[in-house]
Amino acid sequence: MRALRHMAREHHRDKGNRFLLYMKHRKDKTPPELPKVRSDLALAKEATDKFFDPSNEQARKSIYDRLREKFSGVYYRKQGKGHGVNFREYFVYMAVEHDDVAETLEAQSLDIVCKELRENGVKTTR
Repeated sequence: MRALRHMAREHHRDKGNRFLLYMKHRKDKTPPELPKVRSDLALAKEATDKFFDPSNEQARKSIYDRLREKFSGVYYRKQGKGHGVNFREYFVYMAVEHDDVAETLEAQSLDIVCKELRENGVKTTR
């Protein structure tokens, strides 16, 4: 998951840098050529090299192909899941906007409630 979050952060950064450069030079008579947003393959290769230590090029390719498929959603759709979900945007949201603190607090609250219920004779699955 760390590799996918890295890919998402970098994708978001590429899009943001492109937009900022466009806004900075939008009134110029000859604006500079805008940088391209890196492809899923380029991001997957970078994440593979950063987070994994493949033993050979075949293993490296296997890892970055799987990351690329997960990032685009192809991996999940092959399994019959996630039709209609934009996985790239989901991973960007998780990497850039998601707040793990809220989920942690919610889980801690749930643990306290379950403990109280068990102490009062109520069965819980947690």
